[in-house]
Amino acid sequence: MADGADRVTGPVPPSEVWPAVVEADARFREAVLRIPRGELQATLGWALGDFASRPTALRILGSADPSLTVSVLPALEPFLLVSHSALVECRALVLRLPSAERTACFDRLTARVIADTGSDDEAYRRLAELLRSAGASGALAVLLAAASTSDEAVLREVADDFA
Repeated sequence: MADGADRVTGPVPPSEVWPAVVEADARFREAVLRIPRGELQATLGWALGDFASRPTALRILGSADPSLTVSVLPALEPFLLVSHSALVECRALVLRLPSAERTACFDRLTARVIADTGSDDEAYRRLAELLRSAGASGALAVLLAAASTSDEAVLREVADDFA
């Protein structure tokens, strides 16, 4: 076996850096637990809107009960409609919500995108991707129906791409 395969499958001593990683993770978890419970929702809502803090907020939400994500959905929803480095994480947070909350989120986002005359093809496309991956066929049908009758060719193209 090649040396690389032995290291992956066999017992190896941890990297010199690994203990520092474990310690940093423990300090992170302890710090999160020190955020007063009554302030956590507001803190995470703010952090989602702050570019530098967003990855930390997503990490906390990813390991928390989905009810915490439900409480900050208004701050999270805009990030479901644009391409960015954390799009997959944002989608994963919504996809793990209980069915009723997930459906309500999808219906709300769909209505918002359709009602907003400033919604561009990217918002329609990102939402269509999310709805398709979630199996939200009802909301997807509503979105695509609106896109297919749009005066804008780029929105009709989204409808064609997802039909």
